Amino acid sequence: MARWAWHSSRARPDGYTVAIAPNGTYAMATALYDRLPYDIERGFAPVGLLATTPIFVCIHPNAPWRSLAELVAAAKAQPTSITYASAGAGSTSHLFVELLLDMIGMQRGAQTPEVPTVSESGFPGYRALVDFGLFAPAGTPQPILDRLVSEARIAMKLPGLQLRLESPAMEAVGGTPAEFATS
Repeated sequence: MARWAWHSSRARPDGYTVAIAPNGTYAMATALYDRLPYDIERGFAPVGLLATTPIFVCIHPNAPWRSLAELVAAAKAQPTSITYASAGAGSTSHLFVELLLDMIGMQRGAQTPEVPTVSESGFPGYRALVDFGLFAPAGTPQPILDRLVSEARIAMKLPGLQLRLESPAMEAVGGTPAEFATS
């Protein structure tokens, strides 16, 4: 999981090495693991949030449930009878299902406006997004970081890139390091 993070955090801070990381690497891993081969706070300089994608709860069409509320009601009635798949223990999809199980808001995705959010499905306050951030090695000079921020913001507005991101239901964001820190 973290080999690329280790290498990119130790790269020369000259603007030629950057890393794109999902929030499972830069936000969650530090809380889940005692030791990581990288230090997200000291090893990287955040450049900006590039894109987000919602986490979907998909129900097989042959299943008896027609909504998330029905699925949750069935899971409450028979807690050991329903299973789910995720990308693995500690992954973003795993943790968001655990959050849903614990809670039992976000806006509809731009590419999936017909799909109700978990909040709209009767579970207010639930927010499940995978964020992808852009990072440079710590120590990258400010003029280089400023250029990376500027170029990333321009790139995220390119119609061709936005079209490529739509296929996996991702939404281009682009922004400053300060905006990234509050997302």
